[in-house]
Amino acid sequence: MKIAVIIPIFNVEKYLNNCIDSILRQSNRNFELILVDDGSTDNSGKICDEYLENKLDIVIKVIHKKNGGLVSAWKKGVSVVSSDCTHILFVDPDDWVSDDYLSFLYKRYLNSNADIIITSITKVQGRSSTLVKFPIANGTYTSKNIDTIYSHLLNNGGFFTRGLPVNRWGKLLKKDLVIKNMHYVSDDVTFAEDLNLIFPMIIKCSTIEVVQNSSETYYYRIRKDSMLRKYDANMWNSISKVYSTLMSISGKTNNLKLIQQVNKDYVGAVNLCYKNNLENTNGLKEALRFITILHTDSIFMNALKDVNLREYSYIDRLVISAITTNNKILKICFFYVLKEMKSARNALLRN
Repeated sequence: MKIAVIIPIFNVEKYLNNCIDSILRQSNRNFELILVDDGSTDNSGKICDEYLENKLDIVIKVIHKKNGGLVSAWKKGVSVVSSDCTHILFVDPDDWVSDDYLSFLYKRYLNSNADIIITSITKVQGRSSTLVKFPIANGTYTSKNIDTIYSHLLNNGGFFTRGLPVNRWGKLLKKDLVIKNMHYVSDDVTFAEDLNLIFPMIIKCSTIEVVQNSSETYYYRIRKDSMLRKYDANMWNSISKVYSTLMSISGKTNNLKLIQQVNKDYVGAVNLCYKNNLENTNGLKEALRFITILHTDSIFMNALKDVNLREYSYIDRLVISAITTNNKILKICFFYVLKEMKSARNALLRN
């Protein structure tokens, strides 16, 4: 067993050394490190080259490519994984892992032979850190009990409350499983791109091991600038592509619980897309045009049947009302009220 650690990189010079050093400190040295510089305009690419020049006792591959986005970066990393590597570990460049993280993964794999091992995640914001608690319990899930995961994977009740994290990182993944499911993810997706890889992998694998509450953990950095969502003009395109895939995959399983899970998640994604449109600088006319698109989305209206809106916050229920109302005046009122509320929230986050 050998792990390929893939780090997709774009303009993260402030955090990159900490990330790479955490990998190089690993007590288990049976891995290769793949650094994919996705056209960085800061010193990130130079930092990668400096590690390459140090000639350490492990294989380091540095790829400099034209900027093509996160998906194209981690796909490129997968394409150069050595043939003797059996597993892939994705690490984002502003995050890091504990010193014995890889050793821990090796031991867990030898114990369970799982296709996917989901590890502890620690959220770090400033000087505070919090161990993330997954609603789905520790254990090895096979065909006998994997329905427990299917019932809560994307929604554990409420708005975007995952039963398990669906990020590409924080997981040991069998290489073959990654390669077989990469075709589901389009390079131009900028929202929920990890979900379009991890969801089909979970559906198609035979064994999943969940290991949380461990001292060996993936440290996920929450940056202040990432909390302030900027307008993503590509968000609706991304959602349309991602959830078209998820609905197709879940539909083929004929598993009602999975289908309902995807529907609930789709409603949450559309909700976020509306909030994203509150940042649209093209004016009210463009905003209302987009809201009308959502209002006429029959898939969304059908998916609402699987959602208990009482589990949503007051703000999120307002968003759903803004999308579903037929009254144009109410649409405008909802839009301005929600826009002001979001502006006030952003102001608090900046301070």
